[in-house]
Amino acid sequence: MTPDSYSWKYGKPLIGPFVFLIFIIILFNSCYQSDNKDSFYLGGIQVNEPDHDEWVSVLKDVGMNTVSVTVYARQGIWNSENIWWEEQEESVINEIRTAKDKGMKVVLIPRVTLDHYFEENSFLWHGMTMPESEEQLAKWFKWYTVFVDKWAKVCEEEDVDVMAIGSEMRVLSATQPVTEIPALEAFYLNPKQQEEYISDRMQFTDEIPPEDLWVRGKEVNYASLEKYLTDEVAAKVNWAKVVACADADDPLAAINQRRAFMLDKWYTLIEEVRRSYSGKLTYAANFDNYKNVAFWDQLDFIGINAYFKLREYKEDFQEESLVTDLENSWDIIFQELDSFRIKESLQQTALFTELGYVYRENCTIMPWEGFGFSIAHSNNRKDLLVWRQQKIDRNERMHAVETLYRINKKYNLLSGILYWKLTTKDYHIPYEPFVLHIQRNAEDPMQDALVQFLD
Repeated sequence: MTPDSYSWKYGKPLIGPFVFLIFIIILFNSCYQSDNKDSFYLGGIQVNEPDHDEWVSVLKDVGMNTVSVTVYARQGIWNSENIWWEEQEESVINEIRTAKDKGMKVVLIPRVTLDHYFEENSFLWHGMTMPESEEQLAKWFKWYTVFVDKWAKVCEEEDVDVMAIGSEMRVLSATQPVTEIPALEAFYLNPKQQEEYISDRMQFTDEIPPEDLWVRGKEVNYASLEKYLTDEVAAKVNWAKVVACADADDPLAAINQRRAFMLDKWYTLIEEVRRSYSGKLTYAANFDNYKNVAFWDQLDFIGINAYFKLREYKEDFQEESLVTDLENSWDIIFQELDSFRIKESLQQTALFTELGYVYRENCTIMPWEGFGFSIAHSNNRKDLLVWRQQKIDRNERMHAVETLYRINKKYNLLSGILYWKLTTKDYHIPYEPFVLHIQRNAEDPMQDALVQFLD
């Protein structure tokens, strides 16, 4: 056997498959990265951008691929069927077209905003909307379906990639049957817990700034903390009595009957929208309410406004322990999400239709908060957090997203993140505590933390 024949028999056949294997690995990685960029929705919603062309260009230049746009319907008194909307939304259409012209994905999310002109809506938010009678509820769904279907037709015409059928309608979307009064309603219907709620806050009377005793829709702030808290509790107790069917002979049966009625209405709405729009559908559920939604099987994504609590309050903490706490929390959150999918026989992945944090210390304790004041409970103690007095800290929220990135790599359950909120203008920062200033040379570490989801 000659040296050349030996080389051919024992050398080249080994080199050939090895080179081919390397080629396959490179090709796979390239395809995976390309597929990730093509299939993952990364972007957010803007804050009063004066120039859509500039806004979308910057969003694209910093490495994101999705514009989230919102259309609003207005809700009158929270327990009525009174809902209305603007027929023309030229700015929304312009933003959609600008985004599509630049090759960006678009997600459109209809939202209902509670009109605080009405005194009855004081201390409540849009997620508490619930028409009181079955007749009112039927009328509400009739008109809401008209509103959503109007935008479904627009989404079809404008080639919108994903459309939500609603956002944060906590009670109206709660369609899973229950075996006990829901926790939030039970909390407000418990007199002892309401007394504790008030006393927990009254101990900080001298520390809560008078300017934080405000209520949306009121021109004048409350003069005393006690009156503020008394009125707040009264409004929410009244809400809970209606929503928990407290006056019914069998409240639990009444709640489940209403949930079945609403589920049928959601199915009808989805069927109507599917006839008008051929794109992908989701619903933007509250982070603590997505398991109460019973119509995920009719949608393409499990949409979640992902303001999950990620850690307990600590008066002094180290950055290393913070990262560990955040990563452990995301791991538990994803375990629960995966278990829910298995329990409900769902194949859909999650789309974080909102994710956001204020740019201040302690932002991961109650990510849904950013204005006014809160009470943090930890280790048998209570601490007052006045949000605008918290130290500016852009690293905590960056760590929240970086740990999310690592945990999602483990579970691969996430198909997108829409950040609340984004701006190209730094003058929005003092007025929007949740805002992330995106720019070509990023100063805020959160921008790079987000962009890595498309790497």
